[in-house]
Amino acid sequence: WHIYSPEDQDRERTQERVYWNEKVKEALSTDSLGVVFQPIQDIERQELSHFEALLRVADDDGKPLPTFKFIQSAEASGLIQEVDLRIVDKVLRYKQNLERQGVDAVFAINLSGISFRNPHLHAEVARKLKFYEVNPDEIIFEITETAAVEDSVSTAEKMRAIKRLGCKFALDDFGVGFSSLYHIKQLPIDLVKIDGSFIRHLASEAEDRALVRAVVEVAKVFELQTVAEFVEDQEILEILQELGVDYAQGYHISRPVPFEEIWEEPNAPRLRRGG
Repeated sequence: WHIYSPEDQDRERTQERVYWNEKVKEALSTDSLGVVFQPIQDIERQELSHFEALLRVADDDGKPLPTFKFIQSAEASGLIQEVDLRIVDKVLRYKQNLERQGVDAVFAINLSGISFRNPHLHAEVARKLKFYEVNPDEIIFEITETAAVEDSVSTAEKMRAIKRLGCKFALDDFGVGFSSLYHIKQLPIDLVKIDGSFIRHLASEAEDRALVRAVVEVAKVFELQTVAEFVEDQEILEILQELGVDYAQGYHISRPVPFEEIWEEPNAPRLRRGG
């Protein structure tokens, strides 16, 4: 038996924070941040359009650590700024290798809202683009809607500066924040990624279909393209095509996979459907 004490819970939380903070520092010091890529399909053409780069970190035994907790800790400590730049660096290196083989590939890279507090973000992105000499038009930076609205004016200014380098922006998890339509108008974005909570039940929920249709119509007015997340079966994919969504991402299209599994042959990225 054990007598409950509120201090026990506080102690556990402290130990967990210390554990994850050390994991972030260790991953940065050993350069053990990994990247996998999830293909995104052009629904109308039924072919791959681009690839989202996703962070992966393993423990000492090679087992994957929970990415969400790793990112949460990195954001809490502010180390996410360095994590983001490391991932940008790794993705641009992959892209450089492909371009040297004559392969064009569009990559989407996530940036935390906290990274937009970094006064050197634009300079760092510009430096890396110049160093790797890749086509910036084929780089999309993704920022979540909730992160973008924390300081929308400052974030929008930094986004415009990076767009002047030639890159594009996608607004991720769209629809779960407040004043969503306002953000479409105010932020310099090129794509809208519709949150998976509106996609999962499209086949059974008329309300979700109406919401997705509305997002598509608004996006068209602002000349933006739409991406549906969490596409998990053929029925949902067909509904998205009927609703006019441009791109689909999810296990039905492909699970996230290592770089080598997609580009086994230089000019033939494979489409791996999830099971």
